[in-house]
Amino acid sequence: MGRQLVAPTPYKLSNTVQRDLPIDDETVIHRESYFGQATMDLYDQLYLSGSLRNDGFSNFGRLSRRAWFPKASLAWTFTKVIGERPWLLLRQVAGRVR
Repeated sequence: MGRQLVAPTPYKLSNTVQRDLPIDDETVIHRESYFGQATMDLYDQLYLSGSLRNDGFSNFGRLSRRAWFPKASLAWTFTKVIGERPWLLLRQVAGRVR
């Protein structure tokens, strides 16, 4: 598309001297994905979460058609241990790994 394009008068619809022939190709892309997630809370203050996703595409390349995407997170509500404090603005600590 656009190969050997010459436009002597660029503001007219019929402005090209040589036109490219249309390319009639068909591309089929196969894709599939799997996803799983698990969550757990311990003692109503420690929260664990993890997920795993697996994607497969036919256009990734022959040697690596699938890819894994893990994720994990951990949160701790420490006010359950030390109690409510009027000066405490942050009530929860969280960490995530992607």
